[in-house]
Amino acid sequence: MSTTPTEHFTFETPGTHTIVHVQGAPEREPKALTYTGRIDAPSSFLKPKEGNYDPKRATATIDTDAGSITLVLDEKEHATDTITGKLEPETSLVDLGVNSATKKYDSKDLAKVVKRLGHLFPNREEHVTLMARLNNFSARVTKFTEDNLATSGNAKKSLETVVDGFDPISFKLQAPVFKGGEKQIIRVDVGVDASSNNVLLFLDSQDLYDLDASLRQELLKKEAEYFTSLGVAVLYKS
Repeated sequence: MSTTPTEHFTFETPGTHTIVHVQGAPEREPKALTYTGRIDAPSSFLKPKEGNYDPKRATATIDTDAGSITLVLDEKEHATDTITGKLEPETSLVDLGVNSATKKYDSKDLAKVVKRLGHLFPNREEHVTLMARLNNFSARVTKFTEDNLATSGNAKKSLETVVDGFDPISFKLQAPVFKGGEKQIIRVDVGVDASSNNVLLFLDSQDLYDLDASLRQELLKKEAEYFTSLGVAVLYKS
């Protein structure tokens, strides 16, 4: 049998008394925090809040190939906080198509793109010269069949492609490799795709390949050292 709780009050003076019951605000369940930002987002989040978290209940997982760090705080709690940092390629280099396997231009279209990105050129004169060379670009593709002798002794034909009138073109850009990073000097070479009857141009940069690899290792290592210094477990994703 259920009983209703009763309250007893004793008043020392006669008259009418008002009893007010004040109910406190209901307790709220803590909400999990989830943030995603640049590669330093996890460390930037934690540095001013180091005293709020137990490093022994935190793990930083690093994925070198993906260029990412995921920091999980308050592990095993009902609401864990997860902060993810990523290395993202600089937008201007992606838009330009440097080291893209698919982006190709005719010379006039590439000249228009280069004109819009003049702020990336550390040398104004080189920028102007490059646009002039692209606007005046002239090359032709010649394909011919050549008879050769196969190892079996039988005659075979091979298709040869020759590009006439193309002088190598290269230029330098000044831009971060990753968003939010320091600007680097990056040499870019203009390549020729003669797979069709038209000459198409593409942009290739060994500098960008090299800088991507070295900076990726450097930036991830720097972040890992910070977490290790606090006693946060650092795991590497294979």
